[in-house]
Amino acid sequence: MDTGMRGNRGMTEVISSMDVKRVLILCARAVADKDISTATKLMDALGQMVSVLGTPIERYTTYKKLRYCDRPTGKELFSYVQTLAMICPYYKFAYVSSIVVIQEAMANEGRIHIIDFQITGVDDENSAYACGRGLSLVGERLYKVARSCGVPFVFNAAAMSGCHMNRDDLSVWPDEAVAVNFPFMLHQIPDDGVSMFKHRYRLLRLVKGLRPKVVTLVEQEFNTNTAPFLPRFLETLDYYTAMFESIDVACPGDAKKRLNYNEQRCLPGPWHSELDSM
Repeated sequence: MDTGMRGNRGMTEVISSMDVKRVLILCARAVADKDISTATKLMDALGQMVSVLGTPIERYTTYKKLRYCDRPTGKELFSYVQTLAMICPYYKFAYVSSIVVIQEAMANEGRIHIIDFQITGVDDENSAYACGRGLSLVGERLYKVARSCGVPFVFNAAAMSGCHMNRDDLSVWPDEAVAVNFPFMLHQIPDDGVSMFKHRYRLLRLVKGLRPKVVTLVEQEFNTNTAPFLPRFLETLDYYTAMFESIDVACPGDAKKRLNYNEQRCLPGPWHSELDSM
């Protein structure tokens, strides 16, 4: 075993230091080494060291440890996604940039078909978002906006994983200019490094066959698919700690306001699949 600790004395020194990040890393190393006893002790210690009102890394640890036992659905999740985009500049910039690119590419087209994966049109049929009428709510809101602008609009929700999608599920007509938006989605589709079915390759081939006029891709710059557990853990730890830090910037010095922004439930909603992928 190489967890950086030697016996109870080492364990006591780590815990007494109250260095949450170090304990997290030691716990991940124990899991990678299949030292479940040490990992369990460290997880128990972490429960006493962190709080939803604490520092960014404390809050991250709390949500990861609780494993999102109260996940939002339907209208709640739709509201939380909007809140997350408002208080996390990274998410807002990513989504707005995709919209601008699609708008410019489609400026002179008469009939437009936008295929938006995961957030506004395509989702896992077993997810809380789809089962909670999240897709229907998106369609209703988009229809109202289109009607106010005098634009004909049809919304087709495909409540399924991208792994199982076929061309017929997309209802694309020959005279439509197609735009495809992949928002934080492709990294969740297994590639040939982790699945013999090559789901990501098949999905990209499907999209290529649609001959889209524009494809937008937004992804995190880290590997949650094929990297070994420990490097994957370290990379995502830094990434999501930065996400929580961005909330501190939006709500400086006001822990209660962060909770009023529904951080406790907003983050498990949009981020639960990302955090679980670690």
